Amino acid sequence: MKTKFHSRSESRRTLGDKL
Repeated sequence: MKTKFHSRSESRRTLGDKL
């Protein structure tokens, strides 16, 4: 998992995709 995200929505999207 990446700690630094480009954006809040980007982080949410990445998390949802990974989970």
